[in-house]
Amino acid sequence: MLAPILVLFLVAALLEYRSLKIQKRYREIISSVILLAAGLTLGILRLLHVEIPSPMSGIKTLFQPISHLLTRLLYI
Repeated sequence: MLAPILVLFLVAALLEYRSLKIQKRYREIISSVILLAAGLTLGILRLLHVEIPSPMSGIKTLFQPISHLLTRLLYI
């Protein structure tokens, strides 16, 4: 099952990067490589049954102190 995922990502990357390189859009190539690598990594981890935490827990951890600070400032 890993081989079809790798082939799919490789074909998508080749099709996309060929046209972007002709147009000399190097920033788009870099951002696309980053997004495709992240997607490929998550796809492989899911395939291997690795539990991937929800992004909501990270967002909660990041914004909870800010929320408490704003609550204290507004209700005093």
